[in-house]
Amino acid sequence: MRHAISGLESASGTASYQWRRAGAWEGVRVSVSGSPFIPDELSRESFITEHYWGYARQPNGGTVEYQVEHPRWRVWRATGALLECDAASLYGAAFSEALSGEVSTAFLADGSAVTVRRGQRLP
Repeated sequence: MRHAISGLESASGTASYQWRRAGAWEGVRVSVSGSPFIPDELSRESFITEHYWGYARQPNGGTVEYQVEHPRWRVWRATGALLECDAASLYGAAFSEALSGEVSTAFLADGSAVTVRRGQRLP
């Protein structure tokens, strides 16, 4: 895996994250502009970044629920975004069409340290 971040302290920047699979580099890239901001609570950015509960399927078919804690994250508005991968082989045929189309929502989140609490098995 590798990543590159540049220009975020200026009026425009880029960030990319890549992984090597089957001998080729695949990844995501975003171009941003403006200053980072805390998104409105009803925005798509908040809907995506403000999740404080996670769920994981267990080998026996059960589910574990766990709490995630972090401060609200600042985001930059995207001026362009690109997913470069073989979506069908990575995510399955059911997701290939949706992931191969035009990007409808993209942004870059500042992120932070995250605390993941011990999970509880759901009944």
